[in-house]
Amino acid sequence: MQYGYGGAALAVASAVLICLTIWVLVRNPAATAEVACCQGHFLHGVASGEPHSSGIVLWTRLTPSNISRTDAVKVHWQVWEEGKGAAALAEAVVKGESSARPDRDFTVKVDVQSSHLKPQVPYAYQFSAGSERSPVGYFRLPPAAGSSLDSLRYAIFSCSNWRWGYFNAYGAAARERLDFWLHVGDYIYEHGSDMFPNDHKDVVRDENLVPEHETVSLEDYRQRHAMYRTDPDLQRLSSSAPLISIWDDHEVANNAWKGGADGHSSQTDGDYFARRDAALRAYHEWMPTRHQGDPWGDLGDKKDGDRAPWMQWRRLDFGDLASLLVLETRHLGRTEPPALSRGTITARITKLLESAPFPEQWPGSQLEKELRAVKAEIDADVNVKERTMLGKEQFAWIEKQVQNISHSGTRWQLFAQPVVVQEKNTPDYEKAIANARAAGGNAQAEAWRHVISKFTGLPDGKKKLAALVLLAAAKYKINFSFDDWMGYAADRARLTSILATGEPSATLVYGGDTHNAWAGSLRDAAGKIVATEFDGMSVSSPGIEYYEPRFPADLEAAAWRAANPDLVWADTHSRGFMLVSLSKSHQHIEYRGVDVKTPGNSKSQCLSAFDLARAGGGPQHAKCKDATDSAGLIDVSTPTSRSVSAPISLSISKRHGRVAGLRRSGSALSPHD
Repeated sequence: MQYGYGGAALAVASAVLICLTIWVLVRNPAATAEVACCQGHFLHGVASGEPHSSGIVLWTRLTPSNISRTDAVKVHWQVWEEGKGAAALAEAVVKGESSARPDRDFTVKVDVQSSHLKPQVPYAYQFSAGSERSPVGYFRLPPAAGSSLDSLRYAIFSCSNWRWGYFNAYGAAARERLDFWLHVGDYIYEHGSDMFPNDHKDVVRDENLVPEHETVSLEDYRQRHAMYRTDPDLQRLSSSAPLISIWDDHEVANNAWKGGADGHSSQTDGDYFARRDAALRAYHEWMPTRHQGDPWGDLGDKKDGDRAPWMQWRRLDFGDLASLLVLETRHLGRTEPPALSRGTITARITKLLESAPFPEQWPGSQLEKELRAVKAEIDADVNVKERTMLGKEQFAWIEKQVQNISHSGTRWQLFAQPVVVQEKNTPDYEKAIANARAAGGNAQAEAWRHVISKFTGLPDGKKKLAALVLLAAAKYKINFSFDDWMGYAADRARLTSILATGEPSATLVYGGDTHNAWAGSLRDAAGKIVATEFDGMSVSSPGIEYYEPRFPADLEAAAWRAANPDLVWADTHSRGFMLVSLSKSHQHIEYRGVDVKTPGNSKSQCLSAFDLARAGGGPQHAKCKDATDSAGLIDVSTPTSRSVSAPISLSISKRHGRVAGLRRSGSALSPHD
């Protein structure tokens, strides 16, 4: 091959560069980590969490190109002011170095604490390893307690089940410029492919579940978290704003408490505490959490109660506008729930009703006496004073914080916890019909009466009995719910008595867990309103429309309101999230519904909205704000000055629970095993 003068010079220069590179690597093997281009890829996006006035937790994962790798990979990170654009990459506000280690499942978590970070400044951040760059993430820090802050915008989520539907709620929220987002539990589900949904016809996302079996071991939980992090909508939301999270039960096992779980069998699943510790360790590895102690220390010599990397109840301040108290209701203080369950109570009522007359003949009958006895037994059990969800230590902390916030001049006191606190008495269908008729809705009342009579008028059988059980439970106020605050009534009274010492009109409680949406007032044992409560629907998990499909949604919601006078609104058939705009004088909250059956549909619909004045007056129905006109909306479909990074499309490997191949929009990355 012949070269011209320029070509020869180029060839010589290339040869010299290659020789020089080899010499550097031979003399300094550690330099390999710096120049290697394909040690791994950032396939699971980035996330930030736990923001305060001078700090933030940054998270990512570097998936090694060599899946059998056993050594750490050096990872760099940097933060710059978002408004300065690409030029700021050379002017990092703060930067540093960490590592992706195999004992942490190659996740990287940096708790950035720096006086160089200023509140309310829009920042961007990114990780790198060799020539590989992560997607860009964004955050803005809140002012310290007592400093001026005029407004907040945040979204609240719960119950995201992979197989029940697509996480379009995350995608819809990523379109908003949020200050933070809350996830109040059931961020992942532990079930295998043979459970929830049990019937394949109910499966929406029919992709491989990783692992296919129920998660029990550390590797199982790591694989499940890794699978979740491949979701493009979760990646978009995670990169757009900081996360504040608290777990519920399904991050470990169904109906968990500090000593076990209803969804755990020692015969098939092994030691419960080993499983719990594995689940919570994986949670911390894969989430941008700030935890107590070293979650990756030696767990072998510690007592059962100390082995897990706990994330305790905590307080986050947002200037003089709000203080957020995040409560832990599962693994630290919760004692064993009542032995009663919905199934056992339903079975007892069913047996009583087998030869029962029609409902209009119940009053004064022997059946009525027996049903009242069932109610008395349940009420005594759920009011056992020793039973607790929070524990003495957390209660003492809450009492101190409520007093501190009330005296500080902070405008709002927010509580985030996994479950519904306000009463959820069994829905009263008969009363809903009577209320509709009293309000002049005779046609509606007759339509609902016809629906009920279709079941109660059936020949004796399972469908008729199931309907009669619901009517009997409503008429005699028999509780079916035991894993939430309804099963820990004495503890709820303790919590509401503490809230009563604060400012009720400025106290907001947020929850999830039921997969349905509720808005209402929370009262103490004396009947005083102590807070306003908003509980959100699930991201994808099914609600009452699945468990009780007999009655139409409007009747179901009306029956819940009829049985619970403080409930101002209910939705029992939608999936989505809550979107909150908070100012010093008002909270505006919208319940945003989404489609879970169509992938990539990030449009949301306002189902209902409420305004709450800090001066008092309770939640008032309000006009929905069109999401497409929301201030600060990010259009993820077109490039903008702050487009959320395009997530990487992945195919999941059953064997490794990680990634079998990859591609990113606008770039070509090499596939690997």
